Amino acid sequence: MGPSLAVLLTTFALSKLVGPAVAQPPDPWNRTTEAWGRESAAADDLKAAWQTEPRPAIEQVLDSWVPSLLEEFPTPGAAVLVLRDGRVIYREFFGDADRARRLTITEGTLFNVSSISKTLTAFGVMRLVEEGEIGLDEPIQRYVRRWELPPSDFDASAVTVRRVLSHTAGLTPGSGAGYGPGDDLPTLEDVLSGTAPDRQPLLITADPGTGVRYSNGAYGLLQLLIEEVTGRPFAVYMDSAVLRPLAMTSSAFGDPTAPEIAARIATPHDWLLDPVHPPRLANLAAGGLFTTLDDMGRLAAAEFYASNSNRTAVVSLDAVRLMHAPVAPSKRFGLGHVIHDGGPVRVVGHTGLGSGWNASFQVVPATRDAIVVLTNGDNGYYVHHTIVFAWSAWTVGRPLGGSVAAQKRLNRLAGVLEFAAEAAAIAVSVTQELAPLVERASSELEADQPGAARRSLEELLELADRFASEGRLSQDALAGIRQHVGGGIGWLQVLEATQSVRP
Repeated sequence: MGPSLAVLLTTFALSKLVGPAVAQPPDPWNRTTEAWGRESAAADDLKAAWQTEPRPAIEQVLDSWVPSLLEEFPTPGAAVLVLRDGRVIYREFFGDADRARRLTITEGTLFNVSSISKTLTAFGVMRLVEEGEIGLDEPIQRYVRRWELPPSDFDASAVTVRRVLSHTAGLTPGSGAGYGPGDDLPTLEDVLSGTAPDRQPLLITADPGTGVRYSNGAYGLLQLLIEEVTGRPFAVYMDSAVLRPLAMTSSAFGDPTAPEIAARIATPHDWLLDPVHPPRLANLAAGGLFTTLDDMGRLAAAEFYASNSNRTAVVSLDAVRLMHAPVAPSKRFGLGHVIHDGGPVRVVGHTGLGSGWNASFQVVPATRDAIVVLTNGDNGYYVHHTIVFAWSAWTVGRPLGGSVAAQKRLNRLAGVLEFAAEAAAIAVSVTQELAPLVERASSELEADQPGAARRSLEELLELADRFASEGRLSQDALAGIRQHVGGGIGWLQVLEATQSVRP
């Protein structure tokens, strides 16, 4: 795989702030870092569309917007589905599934959706709960005999099924690592134990029920639970108990090298648009689902509350509502779902960040609205966040992800200032005056005050301009700061625009 994000950011910081004395990175690196610099353009496009009266329908915007996003954030392809009141109003496929084989993305293209797999796993667990096979508030170790949580200073009996599903069990992140086509695939028990090559054991390191710690390993434990309770391999159970009842017949938890998957897969790509080998997983429950756009739409339908029956094809609607409820002390994690509150309606879903794939699945259960975005590139992270941001602003008047984009800009700016000071690229006194404004903007953004955060960044720009006029800041450094601040201000302006009309 190509250079890490940290390496790319460091290279960008040097090229922008230290100046021409530093060797310029190869062209592909420039291409990627320049794409990050164009976030402000995406924000400007969205702001213009949002402020147009009458505002165009989201589906009209997406037709022209998605191709431009794939170019702005270099990504081979994407598939986008939008449901309104339970009906498909937008369904389009963009770009390439495999450039070498000249394959475009179609309705039959398979994507790995990484952590969205956890949502399906939760459906599988909840089916066992409703069938009386397991109890949500029972210790998970009661059902798992093949592997035991290592001894610790914490109460293992408090690691319940409910807490494991909601990342509130006090467990370490564990491993979600993938393996190449020529690697020996370890057993799930070896992965949970941290046996080489993973070396990331699943441990209890906090009192269960006292905090949130996102854990891929926790879902490996749920995979063992399903296999031991049902006596079937995880993938077999999920196919018969969840995927087929939901009519997700093109989907499977499996190995990307299996012929039935490999023939239809969207080749994953790294930040530099280089193809990478699809990773193989032992921990399928955390990230092993391969699916299509239409099948993800069928999952969305199973999340809606309005129905002719009090049951979905897998579990009761009461169980669905329970999966959508935060588990204390968390306010954001339910059972296999990430929850967005703060507006008139609740939005639930999950994102999937994989090696060369990125996806988002978001649902408004009460109004039967939903969106699915699937991409086959590392830069697809920015693509799906931007699309979901727009969709949520249009749909519920409360944008999801815009604060994420703005905060990422602020984090990058803080990192660039810190690195530049360490490299003596700008005066320490300059950093000491600019850095607190970045921190202040971050705090204001966290407090849902995008206008105040924007004003802090505008104040920072005024200071930077003054320092440059006094000779304390080079023009290259000023340009680099402007690029990062501009991206942050762009997203903050969109947040302001949508905030003013939230229901």
